[in-house]
Amino acid sequence: MAQFQLRLFRHYNNGGVPLYDPNEMEAFAPALFTQILKSILNTGMSKDRQDTQRKRTVALMHIQ
Repeated sequence: MAQFQLRLFRHYNNGGVPLYDPNEMEAFAPALFTQILKSILNTGMSKDRQDTQRKRTVALMHIQ
């Protein structure tokens, strides 16, 4: 987690584009994104609910 926080800090500090899109954040930190997403997904969720959980994952990654 500390490596991700440092990498995210450097990304923004160097003028990087905001990483608020789930696809962009997943590309930026795929393993962490997947780990957090799996912890909040449930089987049988609708596509809309899954999309909402992907957005929540991005928010959670920013507040860590």
